[in-house]
Amino acid sequence: STWGFLFFVVSFLFFFAMSQQLPHVEKVEKLSPRVIRILGCNPGPYTLQGTNTYLVGTGKNRILIDTGEGKSEYIDLLRNVLTENDCEISDILITHYHYDHVGGLASLKQTFKNTINVWKMKEKKFSEETGDEESSSLSEKQLEEIKPISDKQIFITEGATIHVMETAGHTPEHVGFLLEEENSFFSGDAVLGCGTTVFRDLYTYMNSLKKVLDLIPNLKTIYPGHGPVIADGKTKILEYISHRTSRENQILSVIQQKQLKIDEIVTQVYGTISRDIFLGAANNVAHHLKKLEKEGKIRSIQEFEKSSEIDETQIEKNQKYKNLLKLNQFKWIATNTVNTVNTVKTVNTV
Repeated sequence: STWGFLFFVVSFLFFFAMSQQLPHVEKVEKLSPRVIRILGCNPGPYTLQGTNTYLVGTGKNRILIDTGEGKSEYIDLLRNVLTENDCEISDILITHYHYDHVGGLASLKQTFKNTINVWKMKEKKFSEETGDEESSSLSEKQLEEIKPISDKQIFITEGATIHVMETAGHTPEHVGFLLEEENSFFSGDAVLGCGTTVFRDLYTYMNSLKKVLDLIPNLKTIYPGHGPVIADGKTKILEYISHRTSRENQILSVIQQKQLKIDEIVTQVYGTISRDIFLGAANNVAHHLKKLEKEGKIRSIQEFEKSSEIDETQIEKNQKYKNLLKLNQFKWIATNTVNTVNTVKTVNTV
């Protein structure tokens, strides 16, 4: 259709523009004596240069972190790396269930050996109140074959001791991996080499970032799920936290003295923005509101007249904004603000 063609053209032009600004990432690169990055060869608007996968260890048996999407070019690159280093994959560790990280599982097991152990945190969900219904990219059969890992579990191979760190927020079961020998961290999509990441539960996500800093006080290198290596991992995480805290303070400041709907908060925090990005901004504000409410800093007040600025028809077409359908019927106010409206019903949506 004409609309389909236009969407393809716009998507292509957007990615082309983005690709001109992204730093170059080699398809294969030895990053340290015990870490080799193999790029997933799946560039795109959401995967940036592509998904980073990492072969970890120094001996015959090595551990692969994430699998890309199983592109044939990636499989060939990985095969060459294994041949050149005279090694094989004993275990695969998965950071989370998004397709660009687990999509290569079937191809890898078929290409190399079906006896490779695959490890991943068990499927989880955030609370129903998030309105989040995103499902795993893994089939039921694949889930049955995957071995469950847990927070603080340790994997040891020659030259590498890997500690599992639960870092939920981007997804409910997201994990990262501490490489003990380097004090480095495989962050998955919790921290990216370019820009900031998306999340499905901001409260949980922020706690995960703080957890990484607490458990790895001398954190050095971050090996991200996308983008180039981050040399100063601690500074990068502090930047992430600072960015979100700054936005949070903006939101708090506008609801200190007045009850506001989400669209009113968006207008005051972001100023005049186009309709094209309004829904995304509203979704971002919604994440902050839920976090602040969990922390007891704000409360929601039932508002029976829904905001006309939030296009619910558009939300229904895009599941990632579904949370807005519920939050659109509330006003928000800081808990330390005296509320003079006593006739409204205060509800807890946490």
